[in-house]
Amino acid sequence: MICVVVPAKNEGGRISTVLQNLGTLPIDHIILVSNGSKDSTMREVLQMRLPKLQIIYFHECLGIDTPRAIGAKVALALGSDVVAFVDGDMVGTFNENLMELIDGVLLKHLDMALTNCYPSPPRHIERYNPTFQWRLNLNKELGLDKKLI
Repeated sequence: MICVVVPAKNEGGRISTVLQNLGTLPIDHIILVSNGSKDSTMREVLQMRLPKLQIIYFHECLGIDTPRAIGAKVALALGSDVVAFVDGDMVGTFNENLMELIDGVLLKHLDMALTNCYPSPPRHIERYNPTFQWRLNLNKELGLDKKLI
């Protein structure tokens, strides 16, 4: 079973596109974790009526990574073999890349597959969220920064 977790906070105008993209993929569940949204995000999501969609709503913001952890726990409780994460503002064409990651986990029996989320050419990362910098430091420490696709 394949589940995709979508944390979303104030993604009105974008979330429908993300969920429509995911709805075309051969995945079993889409778990949306609404993370304290105060805009039209939930209204848009509820109007979509996607059969694969499970919604978890939090009135208050839980921070950056807590919604991912909650979504992963729900996915594992559903019996998921693969849990992928897609941000609620990823409106581009990412389906092929996402399926490449999922296939890597399934076909190569990997425990984890990562994508390169660091800007190229490098920008001033210190202007970004401190979590971004910590992730970069961790990947460098683990020797994974050159292996990200």
